[in-house]
Amino acid sequence: MSYQLISRILASPWFIHRPWADAHLPLIAALLKGQNVSFVQRTGNEGVEQPFVIDPATMERYNLYLHGSPNPNIPPNSVGVLPITGPLTHYNGDCGEPGMIQRTNWLMDMQKRDHIGSIVQLIDTPGGEGRAAQGYCAVMARSKKPVLSYVDNMCASLGMWFSSGSQEVYLSHDLASMG
Repeated sequence: MSYQLISRILASPWFIHRPWADAHLPLIAALLKGQNVSFVQRTGNEGVEQPFVIDPATMERYNLYLHGSPNPNIPPNSVGVLPITGPLTHYNGDCGEPGMIQRTNWLMDMQKRDHIGSIVQLIDTPGGEGRAAQGYCAVMARSKKPVLSYVDNMCASLGMWFSSGSQEVYLSHDLASMG
């Protein structure tokens, strides 16, 4: 496991849902003892946490990027969707999940694309590393496009910081939680 991950766990302030942290404590303890810890990949090749775009006229989904370059096929007035999922970290994770620096770059890219009319944060997070929020939230505060939050299950601790900067917040169902 990487020195960077251990350093972030020990030295960074964390704003995270206590029951989530407690449930993962055995993994953290094993990691700190130098034991071999295997984390299930959150993203793999499926691109679950990759940004995408929805054309509201057809509800068709488009990738924000094609082969690493901006997708030129995005229809006018599309909605950019930016996943904010899992435990949030400042840097990209060891399992391939994007950190908040990467997500901030995606947010800035969505803000400057003419064919994207609004941005939705798709949030499902127990929280995360405190320093992960500052840059992203500063960029969100300067957005000329509306930024909305859609909570799909959980928006806890640090996730509240992200949702508080949006114009509106929606919960996906009656059991979705915020706080």
